[in-house]
Amino acid sequence: MRDSRQTVVGKEGIAGDVGGHIQACRFGGTCDRFNLFPQNANFNNGTYKSWENEISGALKNGDDVGAVTVTFGRSDPSNARPDTVTVEYSINGESFRRRFMNEVGGGQ
Repeated sequence: MRDSRQTVVGKEGIAGDVGGHIQACRFGGTCDRFNLFPQNANFNNGTYKSWENEISGALKNGDDVGAVTVTFGRSDPSNARPDTVTVEYSINGESFRRRFMNEVGGGQ
């Protein structure tokens, strides 16, 4: 459910952006500005959500999900909207690194 803080953060981006969470609420993420960034709505509800579902599935299976590190790549460091989002994490000791584009489809 979208709240006013997410709407405000979405407007910091470009047309078609929403304020999306870095760490989903279902994983303990907060709804403050610290945990939100402008992201393409399709990316938020598509590729990034699919990755979150991968983590959710691993947790439901009882797998050991290690720390998750999220890094933003920006062509303009003063812009709140990242161009890329890189996620590093581990499941049962196996390390993974996924790089997403903050755009429709969010390709890797």
